[in-house]
Amino acid sequence: MEESEPDHSTLSQLQYRALLTLTFENIDIHLDRPILLNYDAFYAKIVTGDRGGFCYELNECLCQCLSAVGYDVERLECRVELRESGSSFDHQITLVRIDGFRWMADIGFGDSTIVPLNLDERYPQTDGRSWFRVNEWGDHLQLSLLGEAGGWSKMLTLNMVPQQRLPM
Repeated sequence: MEESEPDHSTLSQLQYRALLTLTFENIDIHLDRPILLNYDAFYAKIVTGDRGGFCYELNECLCQCLSAVGYDVERLECRVELRESGSSFDHQITLVRIDGFRWMADIGFGDSTIVPLNLDERYPQTDGRSWFRVNEWGDHLQLSLLGEAGGWSKMLTLNMVPQQRLPM
């Protein structure tokens, strides 16, 4: 297999392939099963157990994978804005720095973007099927989705303060 540099093209392919391979599922949350936020539990559930996971599980796996192949990554917490009663910050994404730009990689949203979005771009951008816009919002960034009627709907609020790595 040919080695790839940690560039935007490879990141896009990794995110797209992860979305095709790793299923978003949050059944454990709805069944009140405990969610163990550690690497052994992720591996047992997703790799050995051949299951999917929710944002913290899937995006932490992505974060570890990207870090292992040489990407500069950080974890960011987000608030899901598409529903009325979101928790303060109830979603995790992976921030990837490439050539001075910050990219949002997210394989754990259920209806994620299929390629990373440029968090430094303020013009609308597409993942090939939907249009998105990133705006400053105080110390945070907001990601909005263009609806069929032509209006923008808030999708995520991103806390730009990196989060700690999960315990091993």
